[in-house]
Amino acid sequence: MLAKGVKIDFTACEMKWYEAETKKVVPFQCTKNGGTNDKLAKDRLVRRAKVQTQTCRNVELAVAAPEGTVGIFTPARRVEPHLLLAPTLTTVRDGKVVVPILNLVGRMSKLPSREVPGTWAPTAQDMTALEMTGEFGRDKVKQWLDGWCTNVEPLSNEAELQLGEMSAEDKELLLKLLRNYPTLLEPGTGCPPMTTLDVEHEIYTGNEAPIKVRPRRHAHEDQKVIDEQVASMLNDGVIEWSSGAWGFPVVLVKKKDGMCIHYLESMRL
Repeated sequence: MLAKGVKIDFTACEMKWYEAETKKVVPFQCTKNGGTNDKLAKDRLVRRAKVQTQTCRNVELAVAAPEGTVGIFTPARRVEPHLLLAPTLTTVRDGKVVVPILNLVGRMSKLPSREVPGTWAPTAQDMTALEMTGEFGRDKVKQWLDGWCTNVEPLSNEAELQLGEMSAEDKELLLKLLRNYPTLLEPGTGCPPMTTLDVEHEIYTGNEAPIKVRPRRHAHEDQKVIDEQVASMLNDGVIEWSSGAWGFPVVLVKKKDGMCIHYLESMRL
């Protein structure tokens, strides 16, 4: 240890040294009067990890704790809001614990090795972890659905539903529940209806003068698309006629939704 220049950090419970240009970090556990220290411990990624777009990946974290110790991983506040970590009850295996990381956005995220995503603490001896009691077993769920779901008619698009990797028994239970809400998954045309919640969105303009921007010039085919979209939204109750002093142009974008409204001027108020 002296030859390698090992530094012992009793605060972080880590030994650190360099081999060539590679930094080595080995966690250890402190004991007091023959017993283990139950304080929070930092955990580090064992190796570099890549979390693909909109996926959940299990990553290994190095923890200084005896084999088989049960503890709770508590995530730290991250700079990246799209990476979701949750408190996880884990068991130490070979000096490592496994926690899931969920990537919520449409790009891949890289996690460098030795990163500290949170803290890990062993559970107290008098703490009992809750386990599944069987209330959501297939038999009990089937009994509940039999007494509550009365509609047995198949859905209009039941053969086209993609339910993923499920057993035949689980699919039958899910379909039985969905048949009780026949309009939930029926394919529809036009825009989604206006929300039924008592919520209104208001842009506070203060004493500013009304802004009215001239309409953009569009090709004949583009203008036809705009007219069709506006007529569809008026018919579905998504928008309503207005004769106010405020006016903003329609901007066609490359989206399956069709178009959007350019509110940039009002957002600057």
